[in-house]
Amino acid sequence: VLVDRGVAGAEADSVVANQYKAGYVGTEYLIGLGHERIVFVDNPPSLAIVEMDRGYRAALEDHGLAHSPELTFRRSDIADRMQTVLARGATGLLAHSDFAARDVLSWCSRNGVDVPGQMAIVGFGDLRHAQGPEPILTTVRKDFRLMADLALDILLQRIKRKGVSERRYETIDVDLLVRKTCGAHWQADRPGAKP
Repeated sequence: VLVDRGVAGAEADSVVANQYKAGYVGTEYLIGLGHERIVFVDNPPSLAIVEMDRGYRAALEDHGLAHSPELTFRRSDIADRMQTVLARGATGLLAHSDFAARDVLSWCSRNGVDVPGQMAIVGFGDLRHAQGPEPILTTVRKDFRLMADLALDILLQRIKRKGVSERRYETIDVDLLVRKTCGAHWQADRPGAKP
């Protein structure tokens, strides 16, 4: 069972987070805050990143904002691209993972860019990296425990049926956790709290 990964052409069961929705809700939240030039930090293309990018672009389109290719770049290009996108008016950023979002946050800290004042940041995953150090990262949460439970259920069903059944593709829902990198008043003793 592939967990949190899709592999084109693979004959395997899969349990994945709704990447399209993650891209959509993260982008839509930034738009709702008034951001019109929103960066998407991706990674080398995978099915998950392609879906997240589709959600990002759909949210822009649904809100009458044009996608600008100059605002999409890879995590490895953060150091080379951030100054340029800021100079061209970007004020919001959606990252494909909390790791990438933390890289952006570190770059902003080193370069005197106020978060969330000059750049609001949304990550994806709700990993430990999202929860500290300050500022606590706004993120689209995926439920890793639910993903593991579904994968185990699929494996047990395969054992019970001796492997004979249709392939299962389970998609779990995601939800937005608003925290300090988008301006929320955050209380550290309430992890995952929403305003």
